[in-house]
Amino acid sequence: MCRDYIWCKGDGSKDMHFVAWNVLCWPKNKGGRGLLSIVDKCSPLRARLAWNFINNPESLAHKLIAAKNGFDIWENQGRCNLSTTWKVLKIGARHLWPFLRWRISSGESINTVNDTWLLNRNLSSWPTYAAQMDESSILLSGFIKNGAWDVDKLNQFFGSDLVKSIYSIKIHSDQDKMELIYKCSGRSLSSLISDSSFTELSEDLVWYKMKKLRLRPRVEFFWWKLRLNVIPSNSFLQQRKLVDCSDCPRGCGCLEDVDHVSVKCNKIHSILKFLAGWGCTLSSFSDLSDCIKFLITLASSNPFIGNLYCTVVFLCWKSRNNLSHGGRDDSSMVLATNVFCMAVASFNCNLSLENWDANQLQLYNVSWCPPPPRWIKANVDATVSINNRAGIGVVFRDCKGRFLFAFGRSLLHWDIAQVEVLSILAVGDTIKDWMIQADGIIIESDNSNVIRFFIDIINKNLDKEGIHNFRQICFKFSVRECNRLADYCANLALLSDFV
Repeated sequence: MCRDYIWCKGDGSKDMHFVAWNVLCWPKNKGGRGLLSIVDKCSPLRARLAWNFINNPESLAHKLIAAKNGFDIWENQGRCNLSTTWKVLKIGARHLWPFLRWRISSGESINTVNDTWLLNRNLSSWPTYAAQMDESSILLSGFIKNGAWDVDKLNQFFGSDLVKSIYSIKIHSDQDKMELIYKCSGRSLSSLISDSSFTELSEDLVWYKMKKLRLRPRVEFFWWKLRLNVIPSNSFLQQRKLVDCSDCPRGCGCLEDVDHVSVKCNKIHSILKFLAGWGCTLSSFSDLSDCIKFLITLASSNPFIGNLYCTVVFLCWKSRNNLSHGGRDDSSMVLATNVFCMAVASFNCNLSLENWDANQLQLYNVSWCPPPPRWIKANVDATVSINNRAGIGVVFRDCKGRFLFAFGRSLLHWDIAQVEVLSILAVGDTIKDWMIQADGIIIESDNSNVIRFFIDIINKNLDKEGIHNFRQICFKFSVRECNRLADYCANLALLSDFV
């Protein structure tokens, strides 16, 4: 189902699967697309069940399962009539084991060499340790005496640096207990175990660098396929006996492969000439690998130009597909215009600092969005420092982004959410007479919980005439949570009493 969703056509008909499923499931930083394989996720989810079995010995499930099968889910049992529940727990335990370490008490349950109790790995995985141990020293309890480390015994088997590390480990007074190695990672256990299956894959440094170009998702996905040579060019399709001719459909008179699609096509050169006339000069390359090397350099020095070139290749390919399927190939002038608008709109590029307060195209997607005509927008924000000094600020702008009015206020407080509420309430204290002539006001904040709180109050309790005599009022989330004002038009239906 997942493969069909990605590769099948919009009308439901079958299409070619260009990339293997396991490659799609690799993380993005490993060269994949980070998709979730339900089959591969099964064992990590079972590991979570195994951890619940180990970590909750007083639960009813633990008592019932342990009474029949025992407490050690790592024990090699020769029985063939194991219950399904026990089999699931044993599979999960096998994947859970590398992520557990022992919390030391008596040491009677801990194997000194094969169990993890020192840092995050067992001694057999360390480069060296002092001497071969006899059977009396296999258990860690042989190095503990009267609830403390036996330093003389440790010095017999370990070097001085390792003894210092071992001696710094606290010995608890209860019993040996397992704990997670990565307790404070902020990620779920299943996620950690799932990612461990990709540790042998090398990092995709190209992806890491090109991420700085801030490409649109479709553009970024196209370049990912281009690097893997899986776009349906005529050369690609001819190798699979799907077309007879491998030349470029634009009449370039040469083989249409990934090098031609990315750097050699005459259409690309024509578009680059228009962009050069507008002040955006781009280099020409010999092949795709040379192009990618240059894009990696641009990612640090001039990412906007790199974004521009990637967009040129993407839109040129889309126009080529229209031509191949009976449509019309767009002119180079039209493509250059679309390339420039798309790249500027998707990238925070301040091309003109003289008109900083105007509604500029290059800023709308990542910064301030203008309100509708004849409306006013009030941007509010608040802050609380460690010493309880708090501050609020409000800025009013019109539909063209022009500055109207601003004010700030300082106070003492401890809760940032309550200060955000006070900042919105302060808007009503600073309403000017000339603002009443506006069709409405949008109050924008970066705290979604506070916004929802006010929307609930408006919908349930407030009366239309009681809101500062405004004919229309609405609240919206910050642009950091949604970049387009139009995306919230549906939410305005909730405020039908006021709009």
